[in-house]
Amino acid sequence: MVLRALEISFSLFRHTFYPSLVSLANSSPLPFYEGIRNAFEKLGPAFVKLGQFFSIREDLVGPAFASVMEKLQDSAAPMEFSVVRSVVERELAAPLPELFASFEPLPLASASVSQVHRARLHTGEEVAVKVLRPEAKTLLLGDARLLAGMANLLHRTGLFKKHIDLPAFALEIQKSAEAEVDFRREAEVSERFARNFKTPLSPRIPRIFWSHTTEKILTAEYIPGKKISDPSLRREEGYPELAEQGAEFFLRQVLDHGLFHADLHPANLLVSESGEITYLDFGINGELSEEERHAIFGTLAGLLAEDAPLALRHLKKLGVRVDREREAAFAEDIRRAMESAMTGKLKDADLRVIGRGILGAVRRNRVAFPHKYALLIKALLTVEGSARTLHGDFDFAKAARRYLLTSFAGKRGAGLIIQATYRGAMLCALAGNGGVR
Repeated sequence: MVLRALEISFSLFRHTFYPSLVSLANSSPLPFYEGIRNAFEKLGPAFVKLGQFFSIREDLVGPAFASVMEKLQDSAAPMEFSVVRSVVERELAAPLPELFASFEPLPLASASVSQVHRARLHTGEEVAVKVLRPEAKTLLLGDARLLAGMANLLHRTGLFKKHIDLPAFALEIQKSAEAEVDFRREAEVSERFARNFKTPLSPRIPRIFWSHTTEKILTAEYIPGKKISDPSLRREEGYPELAEQGAEFFLRQVLDHGLFHADLHPANLLVSESGEITYLDFGINGELSEEERHAIFGTLAGLLAEDAPLALRHLKKLGVRVDREREAAFAEDIRRAMESAMTGKLKDADLRVIGRGILGAVRRNRVAFPHKYALLIKALLTVEGSARTLHGDFDFAKAARRYLLTSFAGKRGAGLIIQATYRGAMLCALAGNGGVR
């Protein structure tokens, strides 16, 4: 542990010393931030994970540092095929030819924790096989524990207690690391998504093959298609119907299911050969209780209705803690963010401006903001960006407003009466500010 701590310290120093001098000379922190990013990439999966967390927590580290961390690349040299074969055969307790009719030796993708190979089962199904690197679990969990220890030491200094709960932040990294090295968890989450999306109009979720899945091996249906960032998908009129579906699918996850995919960037979104939106990689996700979903509904309604007090009232129900002396300033920052996004017309609302405005308000006013909601905001911004990749003129705010106004209208059952009553006031606020347009 001591040797690893020294290695980490040396790597950070080596990658940041010269950039820090450049930053001082140019009065810009960006070279220093880039040095940290380079160090994180070299230090392995736990630091890649740490960088991903920083990219989400713009409210803690500022937009410039978060933006640099978004560029962090989780890639690694591919494992030798002999190593892959050994892991697969050991985990599934059979020779590779008995397990698969074919298994491509060259990976489809290679990252710091795992790599993915295309294969075919003896029953004929085409599959993608994710294989955990042999050293990944020890390295990832060991570094996560080391980061937790450092966070606890810093927390005891008292310098960060108002602004960030460092032990809770470190715990999130540890939990994420533990989930990342047990593929059964990702498989279970994938199946929960599949169960949640049972209606005819739903995203396509790869089927899990449990007979070929363990802690270190994940075998899922291979779905041919194109990533939504693929230039060959470009057309002048875009894909407005797919953009609309993508927004609705995400809102259903957040407001109906309480389980949302938090990493729906273009690399994890395919358009299948049959034209369906397809989700990949369920390693990063968030869960919401019914009470949280109600409060998120109210927050969204307040934001879209340009009603800052309504939005703030529901933010507080989510556990967002604002010091009394900063409440007025925080409310004013939220109002300004909405004003900037709306530009006087609700149809021009840009949720990216609102989301980043909220995170900026949180940072400036040192508001305690639970990590899962920062993750949710980041996920929402990512989904909006992906929707605009499919259709450049897509208005996510309009889609969200329409969903809030109509999604519960057709529901029946005594269990929904209280929920419908609770949400009625928010729906009135939205309708009073222009309806679905």
